[in-house]
Amino acid sequence: RVCSLLTVAAIVACFVAVWWHLTTVPRAVLPAVGEIPAAPDVVEVPVRLVLSKALRQFDVPSFRFEDPTFVAKLDVQSDSLEAGCEEFSEDCLARYAEAATELTVVLSVGAPALVSRGLVVAAALEESQLALDETARQVSESFLGRPGALGLELAGTYGFDFTLVSEGHRRLTWKYHTQVGPLLEPFFRGLGQLVTLTHESQVVHHGKISQEAEYEDGRRIIKGKALRYFLSQANKWASDTVVHGAYKLPPSFNLVAWSPSVSTSVRASNGTETNAFSVRHWGVVAMLPPVAGDCAAGASMLPAEHLDAAGAIWLSHLRSLFGLGPRAGEQLAAWEVHMLARELLTQFFAKTVQSLRNLLELVERLPLVAVKEPIRNTILASMGLLADAKRDASRGDLMAAVRNSRNAFTLAQEALHDETIVAQTHFSLEFTYAVYLPIFLPVCIPVANELIDQVKRWGGGRKKVKTS
Repeated sequence: RVCSLLTVAAIVACFVAVWWHLTTVPRAVLPAVGEIPAAPDVVEVPVRLVLSKALRQFDVPSFRFEDPTFVAKLDVQSDSLEAGCEEFSEDCLARYAEAATELTVVLSVGAPALVSRGLVVAAALEESQLALDETARQVSESFLGRPGALGLELAGTYGFDFTLVSEGHRRLTWKYHTQVGPLLEPFFRGLGQLVTLTHESQVVHHGKISQEAEYEDGRRIIKGKALRYFLSQANKWASDTVVHGAYKLPPSFNLVAWSPSVSTSVRASNGTETNAFSVRHWGVVAMLPPVAGDCAAGASMLPAEHLDAAGAIWLSHLRSLFGLGPRAGEQLAAWEVHMLARELLTQFFAKTVQSLRNLLELVERLPLVAVKEPIRNTILASMGLLADAKRDASRGDLMAAVRNSRNAFTLAQEALHDETIVAQTHFSLEFTYAVYLPIFLPVCIPVANELIDQVKRWGGGRKKVKTS
């Protein structure tokens, strides 16, 4: 009898332990919502202001930028302007741009002009207080404004896919590292200080853009409405792949150079014709002139002048993609990198705080959400990077602040989209019982009956003893 009771007790103990393990949701101790670092205060960016001696007689403190985050700090050294720089010149601008380590505005006397190089913005103006105030306004509008909205979703990594599409029987190719890469390398070098960039290149033969076209004087005209089937053709060019460890594909932008068999342009609804078109959130297509000559048996190289034309179109759309206006010259200026850095810092910080708050509030509202220890570590690492970004911003180290806030944003997104959290969101208690009761009831009922019988026998034996 004792052995029978011990066996039943062991079975019950095992049942309780297994039931506890299967029904208890793993919940790591997460930080409170109030512990998330607050957004940094307005980051003031000092701008070194260098004046020629002829301009020092005016009210320099009134030289204020329209954006209050840029604070002009006057360089009062007697040798602020080097010899030969009292009047505006390209040599003077080059010397300052080579030595500048911070944003600098150089003001000198001369015919009105406003140019930039590197971190230096140089302005020539007439000797008057009115000209000084007007120059401050022009510098604010042209160089120290805020960029527009991003054309891609905010992310810490962006992919750029370069594609050469040749139409007809001609087979064209290019060399990415020696021909295509150098075209946009200065732009990507500046952008790479703020976000992680990936590049891919491919060549597509016998490609098509649209099935519908009209011909005028030997030229092919594709109307805007005919491009509605463009993506169905473009999706045949390549397929996306997921990199290891990513919860989703990073935003990508396609840069396509299309070499047609005949001269081709796109006609908009208003009648204007263009040699390029863009698809929102997908990319841009530069339509090149047809390559002259007979079709060779093998693949021939794309002419350099055609590639330069495609590079100019790509650069224009890339600047628009990151909220930068048109600018004379080619690539991404250093002051534009600073401008983008301030905007990305604000957006990365806000999105990270929002993601962490959404995750912590979700876990607090749903007690059956499983939160494992690695998720807790990811959340704490993201919060730590946010604190580092805020400290870097307060010290004026803008680039370090952007890097830390970008990494914090990436970790917060990974924690928010972790599959173990999403899988447990709607795993209700009723569903838990429906899954596990059919397994345990066939064991529990015989064990319970045996336990009841043993208790009755034990009770009946005690009564007999008392009676005797």
